Amino acid sequence: MAVQALCPLRAGPDSAPLPEFRRRGEFEALGRGHFENVRAIADLKPDDRVLDVGCGLGRVALHFAGFLDMRGRYDGFDASRTGVDWCNARIAPRHPKFRFVHADIRNRQYNPHGALDAASFIFPYADESFSLAYATSVLTHLLPDAAAHYLKEIARVLRPGGRSLVTFFIINDESRRHMVRSGELRFEKTGQGYWTTQPDNPEACIAYEEQAVQEMHGEAGLEIAAPIRFGSWSSRAGLVGGQDHVLAFKR
Repeated sequence: MAVQALCPLRAGPDSAPLPEFRRRGEFEALGRGHFENVRAIADLKPDDRVLDVGCGLGRVALHFAGFLDMRGRYDGFDASRTGVDWCNARIAPRHPKFRFVHADIRNRQYNPHGALDAASFIFPYADESFSLAYATSVLTHLLPDAAAHYLKEIARVLRPGGRSLVTFFIINDESRRHMVRSGELRFEKTGQGYWTTQPDNPEACIAYEEQAVQEMHGEAGLEIAAPIRFGSWSSRAGLVGGQDHVLAFKR
């Protein structure tokens, strides 16, 4: 007999944790779009053991709860105490294999008074604990030393052959051409291999050159699976969610 999926919370305006999501009706749509990208690109399976790096307000976790079965597991951590507290109050009690952890990681844009340095933060999980690690709109707010460290931590907690799916804004010839035409996100080169929209506050929005993305993955022991799925952020046709999706496997 097939193992049944965990019963999900109903995603939608009523389940949104913050009033602005209820007003705009974005909670369900954004979460569903991100989840479908994970399922399609990373070949998500019901028995996967998933790490959600930067789980935020749980909008993607709600959809994992409706897909993973009793063999699967989900762990998420985030620098936002508000998001983690909401997930622990609304999701974890109904799903014993879903765990959410607050990590007081310092980020100039989102958590300027945090106690922990992103470039040295050790993920609170044992080696080789997960089959899939997912990070959306996380490394887009991390400076190069922190971004490289996060990829190394992702590799550490993945099993051999495990998958990582991480989103970026990737600078290459095509995205630069589209960026000039669209004018929506204007990145400026700020340092070696990375660009920002706000040089005085780079963690607000960071893009990486394609070679830098490849090098960071290689140094972490992660092998990128071609092709990179480029998003629509630079106004070219792309995936739901806008950012570029990089799938990689732990060697």
